[in-house]
Amino acid sequence: MRAASRRVRFRRALHDGAWQPAKYAQFRDERLRPASDLLSRVPKLTAKQPSILDAGCGDGGPSRLLLERHPSARMLCLDSSPEMLSAAEADPGLSGRALVNFACQSIEEHFAPAAATSGPLYDLIFANASLQYCDDVPDLAARMLARVRPGGTLALQLPDTRQQPSHLLMHELANEFGPPADAIRVPTNTADPAAYAHALLGNHCASLDMWSTTYVQRLTGADPVYEYVRPTSLRRVLLTFGGAGSPDADAFEAAYRARLAEAYPKSHDGTTLFPFTRFFLVARRPSLLDVYTEYAAYHNHQLDKGWKS
Repeated sequence: MRAASRRVRFRRALHDGAWQPAKYAQFRDERLRPASDLLSRVPKLTAKQPSILDAGCGDGGPSRLLLERHPSARMLCLDSSPEMLSAAEADPGLSGRALVNFACQSIEEHFAPAAATSGPLYDLIFANASLQYCDDVPDLAARMLARVRPGGTLALQLPDTRQQPSHLLMHELANEFGPPADAIRVPTNTADPAAYAHALLGNHCASLDMWSTTYVQRLTGADPVYEYVRPTSLRRVLLTFGGAGSPDADAFEAAYRARLAEAYPKSHDGTTLFPFTRFFLVARRPSLLDVYTEYAAYHNHQLDKGWKS
């Protein structure tokens, strides 16, 4: 197949390919643990009815965690997948809640540069495992922080698969199958912490906390690592080859499944150990009290030096 036609097909498929909520939910506990860990590091919201954005809400799992902690919050659940958004709307913990709304829109559209000063503000923007599908994440994070109210928080979690065999094998095999170099990108957090610090630190950022955690997950099943990545990263790669069910995609899947079995052998108890590294970031905007305290400290310092107002 010619490179140009494959590029066109890939870009079209990125919009047309449907997510599979049931497949995604197969490892719900493993996917929600990082969200819970991220939420535990978010400072307490002081507003009586805080405004929360779940950016890339998926099937609604993180949204439920947010509401359990902030039951009086006004929440917008945002996702670009109609299938995942429908699953979130059907979640018993979210459906029928008057203060919970849903919007089918990409994160990049919601935080487009044109909306930097005109879009709604939030007390908390929470993005759990969703920004890896976006371009220039540090710059996007800066635009997101600009839409946080004073004293509010931006909290992000992204898979960091740069050194992970499951995703390195995906890259390696894709190169062997020969797609054009610009037609495939395995989603990952490709920025170093310094890039986020450079983008976020400044007048809009009172504190910045970044860390990484590797979760050693014990998975069960015949091909658990394959099943884990299939509805997320692998789904997007298969679109390069015409989507699941096409001859090219079937050949790629078979080869990839075999290499995963070698890279992740089963333990003696039948489970498969799957280490998965994730990158976390919590940035807080300065509150009005922070600004006043800083001004007062500066004023007192000038007085101590003999300056008179």
